[in-house]
Amino acid sequence: MKAVIWVLVNSNNAKEAKFIGDQVLAARLAAGYSLISKSLNKYYWPPQSGKFETNTGPQLVLETLPKNYLKIVKLIKIIHSDKVPFMGRIRVDGVGMDFYAWMRGEIK
Repeated sequence: MKAVIWVLVNSNNAKEAKFIGDQVLAARLAAGYSLISKSLNKYYWPPQSGKFETNTGPQLVLETLPKNYLKIVKLIKIIHSDKVPFMGRIRVDGVGMDFYAWMRGEIK
């Protein structure tokens, strides 16, 4: 079994999340993506202001290989509407060989 990663990206709305996901897929940097609905995302903004901002934009989850993480981050920084978008990765172990082979066939 091989490891893959999920790249997590906060978004401001579903339209933006789909746009980012589609751009990453078009660049062949991920094999697929999911949107996870959030009832609330609350954070300090602007920086050092002590003020809260909220939104309900979905979490974008990109399925990819570890080698593509930095390329995905670079692309998202260009197309994301936020100055400081949240991006992170989670290693997913135990992925079946059939799924892993499919992913490798879809990704650069």
